[in-house]
Amino acid sequence: MSEKDKELWQKIEKKACRSLKKSSEDETNKTKMTKNKSKVIDFDRVKDCYMINIKKNFKIDNDPRSIDAIFDTKDGRMVFVEFKNGKLSPKNVLEKLYDSVLINNDLLGISIGKLRQDGIFILVYNPGSAEELQNVVASNANE
Repeated sequence: MSEKDKELWQKIEKKACRSLKKSSEDETNKTKMTKNKSKVIDFDRVKDCYMINIKKNFKIDNDPRSIDAIFDTKDGRMVFVEFKNGKLSPKNVLEKLYDSVLINNDLLGISIGKLRQDGIFILVYNPGSAEELQNVVASNANE
């Protein structure tokens, strides 16, 4: 990682470290989806810091989407977490994960293969909002 990248990552860590509880907050409905106070990186903030640097060099019309939080496990695995309290769109979730993986891997200089091997994705949702996702999983499982 270059010195410039290290500086960016240090800024990101300062701005983006918060509790999982805070990262799970649904600002529209004023609810939190977990009470867990473990420290995580708020990936929405990571994306915002990352895009400030990107926009200095490139004209970007649409910002990427991002998952809610990321953290490392004790055994070095990377965990991506997305909280969905309302409507659950499989396409939306996949876009957020895809964009987050690209940003994360660019910042940390790791390969997609490494993340595929060591990465974990956790989707936390309210049961009533998952019908469409369950249908997509069921239809793909039958192929």
